[in-house]
This record gives sequence, structure tokens and C-alpha cells, in this order.
Amino acid sequence: MKNSPVSAKQWRPAHNWRYLLKFNIYFYIICVLMLLLAVRLFKLQVLQGSRFKKKALNNKQQIIRRPSYRGEIYIQNNKSYQKIVKNVEGFSLFLLPSNFPQKKEKRQKLISKICSNFSINTNKIKKILQKGRWNPYRSYLLKPFLPFEKVLFLAENLDSFPGLFYQDTPRRVYKNGEVYSHITGYVRQISTRELKKKYHLGYSRNSVIGKLGIEKQYDLNLRGKDGFKTQIVDARNRVKKVIIPEDGKPIPGNDIYLTINKRIQNIVYNMMQRYPGGCIVSRPATGEILALYSYPSYDPNIFIGGLDKEKYTKYTNNKDLPFFNRVTQGEYPPSSTFKIVVSCAGLADDEISFWGDYYYCKGGIQIGPQYFKCEGYHKSLNMCYALAYSCNSYYYHLGIDIGPQKIIKYADYFKFGRLSGIDLPYERKGRVPTLRWKREIHGNFWWDGDTANLSIGQGYLLATMVQLNVMTCAMANGGYAYKPHLLKKITSAGSGKEIFTYRPEISFEIPIEYSKIKKIQLAMRKVVQVGTASKGAKSSLAIAGKTGTAQNIQGQAHAWFTCYAPWHAQNPEDKIAVTVFIEHGGSGGGAAAPFATAILNSIFYKNSVLYNYKKIMQSYTSKAHYYEEWLRKRNQEKLPPEYFKRK
Repeated sequence: MKNSPVSAKQWRPAHNWRYLLKFNIYFYIICVLMLLLAVRLFKLQVLQGSRFKKKALNNKQQIIRRPSYRGEIYIQNNKSYQKIVKNVEGFSLFLLPSNFPQKKEKRQKLISKICSNFSINTNKIKKILQKGRWNPYRSYLLKPFLPFEKVLFLAENLDSFPGLFYQDTPRRVYKNGEVYSHITGYVRQISTRELKKKYHLGYSRNSVIGKLGIEKQYDLNLRGKDGFKTQIVDARNRVKKVIIPEDGKPIPGNDIYLTINKRIQNIVYNMMQRYPGGCIVSRPATGEILALYSYPSYDPNIFIGGLDKEKYTKYTNNKDLPFFNRVTQGEYPPSSTFKIVVSCAGLADDEISFWGDYYYCKGGIQIGPQYFKCEGYHKSLNMCYALAYSCNSYYYHLGIDIGPQKIIKYADYFKFGRLSGIDLPYERKGRVPTLRWKREIHGNFWWDGDTANLSIGQGYLLATMVQLNVMTCAMANGGYAYKPHLLKKITSAGSGKEIFTYRPEISFEIPIEYSKIKKIQLAMRKVVQVGTASKGAKSSLAIAGKTGTAQNIQGQAHAWFTCYAPWHAQNPEDKIAVTVFIEHGGSGGGAAAPFATAILNSIFYKNSVLYNYKKIMQSYTSKAHYYEEWLRKRNQEKLPPEYFKRK
């Protein structure tokens, strides 16, 4: 049977169902593809247009932060000023994540290349790149203060290191760092925690910030304002053009001028070497700090240009804690130096006569079940000679008679247990125990034994060197003291104009008649003439002061001596107050007093402090040799005996 012929109508496309099916499928596929292309174009050009425009621009231009020069720090040198903290030019290495290769293999190869050529840890680069995912157009500090030969190498091979660039950055230099370390402090790159707190003040991830000392205290004055510049680069990361707008110029920080006197600071530094402790020298008439030193100290330059791990480890392993500022942060029992406060409390309301009332000393007194000792058998004494000979028995009786509340009241007048206000960070306030404090902390009553201990500056009482120095200044001034300060003035680095001058500010005034203060001044003079410092503070200079030997359960007693001179000076500007503290010194009169006297003699007579010290020590036999033996044994494992011989 023959097949029937296909009609022409069946072959027409419009009437062939197979043809229509194929046509419709292809048509809808093309429509969907066109729709997807349109959506993609809309997303790229409209929704993400600004982002890709910015990225395209950053492929040829980079906005680079220009760090400002930090203000410099000056101290007094004769009648002029000398710079002790300055800036020098240097170059640092930065990374711009947006220019870094995106492919994993190329990226890893470049990281290895950077690490081998610039001695940078791989993890550091990876962390920066991870941070850069959120803001790839921000530059990150990779290595501060790159050696100059590395800068030349990078300049010649920039096309081989996409994402890297170098920039001139000021480098901080501390002259004679160990002499001034606890005054100046140091700077380091800002931490994440600090940045969160200070971001609103204009700090960035690459900012440096003061960590201790004046650098931290006046950081906002010193830091200045960063600028910026625009670099035009080609596809090979080579800089073709640099644009610095007028508002992009960095503004340098202000310069700080301190009250520290170079000659006096060097005197204190030379005297305090190898003796854990501290010394503060001030001018009572203004509150100016002329010298401040805590031994051991450290070199702040180890933190600049990358941490010197070897030196840092040496410092952190030192059991004498070089980073600890004993002058402002060390809290110790003030011991017999506190008897000045107790004397003021006793005389204030005429509860006791300076000359007429006597207490008998027979080597100590019995209070309840406990016997409280005195350092001697002084027999019958009035206040003048009780302070001069530092008779504990006298002050046990006096303290119990006037009561602990009055002693605490006058301790508060002298600002014990409160911050002195010195312009250094992390100052500690010490502690003045009260009846309520003991009940809350120790869950016990206040006994007469606690009053006896408080009367001689022991027990729960703690004070800092600054507080005792301010107390001494108050006595030198006749009953009032100025706030201790290191700032002299602030000047603009750009114009040199003085923008701030410190005005002396009275810290406190003791509510006691001047005539009674004069009597205590006389007793302080007797301490040096016939009392506990009569040998250790022997000098042609008229010194008035008070010794202290603080009992210490951890070993040998601490040694205090706080004083001022000249005692008879009519002009307040001529007086200088010195407070010396020696950890485990053993005796205030035998260890601390010779130190303070040698320092004062060198200040006024302008001679060698070590010569003065030897001259004092040769004139009598004291307990100082016990301290020398203790110190030698303590350090003999690390240092040879030759180290301990004074030159």
C-alpha cells in the first residue's frame, strides 16, 4: 500500500506542531537569558555602581594618611631648656589590602616573598588581610621604621610587591632614656581597646599613643593632627603623581616644657643607682617637681621601631620591677615620718603643750596583752625631743590620748589616703585606715593597739613618696602646700607661641596656727642636730627633716628620710624639699638620710653627689653596712662583686 502524499499545508511552519514547539522553547530560553543579563547589568551599574567606581578609582589613586610630628619634651637646663624627647625622620612599611592579589596562589607567593625580604611574620600579614576584608582601601602599618636599604630595595621593586608602599614617619627618640623614663614614659601603636575608647578623638589604627608618664598624661597635646595625600599609581603599582591638598597637611603636636631640672635629676640618678627605691625633689614655694627618679628604671627606646624582646624580657624578669614607678605608685608604711602629722593633731587644739607636757619612755608600753616597743630608753621627753629622737613610746601615749579619729582627721588634711594630683598617670592614693574600714574589711573592732600603730605610721597605714614630699613642703611653707606638678608650659610647635602656662595651685592648708607649725619645724631641725639623723644628715647646710624606719614582714625594714633646706631661709623660693625612700634600707637615719643630705649638698654646693655621700659615711659607723651586705647577697647570683664597688 502506497503512503499517502503529505499536503503542502502540513509542511508550513505555522501548522507543524514540532516546529512550533522548538520555536517556543528557544524563544523562552533567549528571553530568560536576556532577563538575567538585564538584572545583572542593573545590579552592576545601579545597585553596585558606586562601589565599583570607587574600586576603579583606587586602582589608580590611593589616599594615604600622613602622620603628624609628635610634640617634643623639654626640661630646664640652667637658664634655658634642653630637649629630652625628640623626633627623627624614618620610613615605615604599609600594606593596602585592595591592591593585594586576590588569587590564593599569587597571594601566598607574595606573602612568602614579603616575609623573606622584610623579615615580617606570616601571621601578621594574614591578620592584616583579614581585617582588610571589611575596609580594603585603608592602609595598615606592616613594619615601623624600615631600614634605609630596605626602603631603596622596595623603591626599585615596587611592581613586584603590589599592595606595599613606604612612607616617611617620625620616630620617637628618648635621650638618656633611663634617667627620665619614669617621667617621660613611652609611646607605642594604639591597641584595639584604646582605639574603641578614643576613636571619636581622631585616633586611627596606625596612631601611636602615650602609654606611661608625660607621654600618656598629655597625649592629646603632644599628638597633633594627621594629614593625608593622594598618590596616583599605574597598573604596576608605581607612583606617578602625589597630590597634597591644603587641608591634607599634618599639624604637629604641641611641645611640653617640664619643671624638671637637668642637673638635679642627674644628681638623683647618680645617687640612687643600685638601690631599689626612689627620690623626689621639689620646690615647696610653687609645687614644682625638680627631680623624680625610681630605681631600677628602664630605657623607653626599646619600644620604638618594634619591641626589643631581649631587653624587654630582661626588664620583666627583674624582681625589682623597672616599669614600676615607686615615687607615685609605691605604697609603703610611712613609719616615723607620720609623727609630723600626729604632732600637728596634738598641738592643734592645745591638747598637749609642745614644751611643757612630758611622757616617760622606758623602752615601750604595755597595751592590753601586747607590749609595744620603742627603739630606745628615752626617759622623760616633751614633743620637741620626742620627734627629734623619734620616741615611739611618746607617740603611743599621745595617740591614745587624742584618739584615732583626730589623727585620721589631720591625715586627711594632709591628703593622705587621697591622690596628690601630680600630673603622672596611675598614681596610687595609699590608705588611711578608719574604724569603719577595719570593721568592713577585717570584721573586727578598732583597738588601742591599732591607735598605737597608727601613731607611729605603722599598721594599716600606707603612703607614697609624693604624699610625704607634699607633707614636707607644707611644713616648709608654714602649713600649706601646692599641688605637685611637672608641667611648666605648653607651646605651639608651629608658631612657637606659648599657649598654656601652669599657675601654682594650693592643694591644702592645715587648720593650725603658724606659731605651732614653727615649733614642729624646730623639732624637725633638732632631728638633724641631735636626733636620729644627726650623723646621717650632718652638713653645713641647715637641714630640717624626719627619719622613718618602716617595719616590713618580708625582710629588712624600709628606710625613709624626708626633709627641706635651708631651714632658716627667709625667701620661700630658696627652699628645696627632698624625700628619699630605700626598700629594705634598714634605717632611715643610717641609709636614707645620707642619701638625701648628699643630694641637697650637691644641689646647693654644686659638687659631686658621690663625693658628698662618701664624706658623710666616713664620719661615722652606721647600720648601712648591713644593707650593703643584704643587697650584695640578693644580687650575687646575677652580678659580680665588682659591680657593687662605687666609683
